Formats: sequence, structure tokens, C-alpha cells
Amino acid sequence: MKIPELPPYEDRRLSALEATQLLDTPPEERFDRITRIASHLFEVPVALVSLVDKDRQWFKSCYGLGVRETARNISFCGHAILGPDAFVVENAQNDERFSDNPLVTGEPSIRFYAGAPLEDRFGNRLGTLCLIDRKPRTFSDQDRHNLRDLADMVEREFQYQELGSYYGERARALNILNEIALDNDDDESRRVQRALETANRFLGTDTAIVSDITDQTYTIRWHHERRPSTLHDGLSLPLDHTYCSMALEQGEVLAISHTARSRYRNHPCYQAFGLESYLAAPIWLDDRIVGTLNFSSEQPHRPAFTESEKMFVTLLARWVATILERHQSEQMKSRFISTVSNELQAPLDSISRSLDQILGGAINGLPDKTYNLLKSARRDTNQIRKLVNELLDKES
Repeated sequence: MKIPELPPYEDRRLSALEATQLLDTPPEERFDRITRIASHLFEVPVALVSLVDKDRQWFKSCYGLGVRETARNISFCGHAILGPDAFVVENAQNDERFSDNPLVTGEPSIRFYAGAPLEDRFGNRLGTLCLIDRKPRTFSDQDRHNLRDLADMVEREFQYQELGSYYGERARALNILNEIALDNDDDESRRVQRALETANRFLGTDTAIVSDITDQTYTIRWHHERRPSTLHDGLSLPLDHTYCSMALEQGEVLAISHTARSRYRNHPCYQAFGLESYLAAPIWLDDRIVGTLNFSSEQPHRPAFTESEKMFVTLLARWVATILERHQSEQMKSRFISTVSNELQAPLDSISRSLDQILGGAINGLPDKTYNLLKSARRDTNQIRKLVNELLDKES
């Protein structure tokens, strides 16, 4: 028996399969209708919509067969997804790849198999529309064409599924972002904390962090966790010891749905922390990255992070940037007021003391006009001192 090879870019294909959100879902008439038609059109007892998962083939639609899945390593569909054309075995007993296969020697006693690969819009072969017969038979070019037509109908249902999920999830994401933007209660830190908690729930992640990046240091500014851990605001780590370093390398949103299956599986951060899922977007201020907004879990994210979820995190990072920009402006304003006020206070005190001494008789024989001008100057000086003190009181 020949075990099916793994197709190129298997990790990407599995992520695409998870993204369909079809695995382990109930039967649906839109797929069952196609397998019924296929069974009657080709006069075969079994027709399946088969999805090839990591270790199994699972049947979204199952006409004429009493099981919902079988192992991938004995599957015919595992072979069928390796090429773009229909995969046909006219007599499995005479084919050395399958003659001793348990599906041939035992139930369902496969003799004939024909499977047309099912692709998503990115060309990932997710499974097959396949036909099974318990007796050998031939399969003409016209048969292949007809099977392809039916497979195209299944692929169209995949696209409808994707579009429905896409628009529904995107609408939900935008509604949540709108609620976050309209939340004006409490101070900015509390608002960000609430936003992180809401985002964690929406994404199904465990930990949310807004980080500051200064030189090669990563510091947690705000965070929210659904499970207790040792993280705290203000915690600093070397940047190259964090997943954030991976996000900065590409300068845009980074989505890792299952690190063990990704190109980052040998990264030191994964070896150290073991986070299986990570979604991050850079925070930009004044045309430079000042930090990241990131979400993570110790479990893989299933299905894979969607385009709507990536959009959600990117837009939320922009909202955080406006919070940081406003906070930065307030700090600059405070520093300016404090600096100006402190620099004014000393000379004003000196002027005030000098005027008090002169008006107190330190200089005799002042003309009335000069005396009145000095009194006016002292009054104005005291008024300015009062304003400066009020500014300092507000900033303290």
C-alpha cells in the first residue's frame, strides 16, 4: 500500500482548511444535494465531499457511506489532492498502490474511485468530490468533465461560505471597534484596559498587550489576561526575547495561528514561551514604530486568524496610537507649563521683593507719578505670580 505524500505548502493548506470552518459541522443540504446528484448521474453507490485534514479525511457530505471519517494515511483522497486533475482508479485490486489497502480488502470494498480536487480561491486543495463503486469500471473523458462541473459547484459553495463568514465577522469587528472608540468613561488607561479585554473575547485569545519599544527594550504599557500569570504593566524584556521582534521584522500585521506548524517553530521565542498563536500589529507614531498591539494564547487558534481579525487588530492599533499621541501631547504640554512657570517664578519673586522694598521706603522722595507706577507694577506682578502658582497647582 502506498501512503499519500504530503502536498507542498501543507501548513498553508491546513490553515486554509481550518479557515473554511467546515470541519466537524453538521450535514448541509447544499452539499448533500450535489453528492445525491453525483451518485445518480454516475450510477455509483457512494459519493462524498471529502476534506483532507492533518491525520484524517472527514466527509462534509456522505451519500451511501455510514462513516464520517477515515484515516488519511489509507485514503484515496490524500492522493487525489496532489494534482489539479481528477484522480481515477478503475480497479483498485489491480493497482499496487491500493490492492492491500484496508478500504479495498475490507469495508467499503472499494474497487473504483474517482476524485476531483476541491480548491479554495487561493488554489489550496482542501479535499475532493469523489465517487466510489464496489465493482471495477471505466471512466471516460466526458465523465471526468461532468465530475469537474459538479466539483466546481462544491467550490462555489465554499466561496459562499467564505463570503458569508467574511462579511458577518467584519461587521461584528467594526461594531466592536465603534463601541471602543465611543467609550469615553474613565481615564485613558482604563479605556485601553477595557478595549483589550473586549478584543481578547472577540479574538478568543488569552493575553492582550500594548507594548512600548525603546531601542532594544520591550516594555508592557498595558495588558489584559483571561488567565492569571506573572505579567504586569511596566515589565521590561530584551526585545529579541519576545514574539514582538518577529512582528517588527515585517512592519505590518503578523498572524501565527499555530506556531508548531509555522516557519517560526524553531524561533527562540517559541522555544522559551511556547505560545502557539500570536496576532500583532505595529503601533506607528510620527512615521516610526513605537510599540505593538499583540494577542496570544498557549493553544493554536482554530480556525486560522482571518482577514477580518487581522483588520480588527490593525485598526485597534491605530486607535491605541491616537491614545498614545494624545498622552504624549498632554505630557509635552505639562512639561512646557512646568518649565515656563518655574522659570518665571524666580524672577517674579525677585521683582516683587524689590518693588515691596522700594514702596516700603527704601528709596525716599519718589515723585507721586513714579510711586503710582511702581504700585501698578507691583499689582501686575502679584497677579502674574498668582497665575503662575495656579498653573503649578494644576500640574502637581
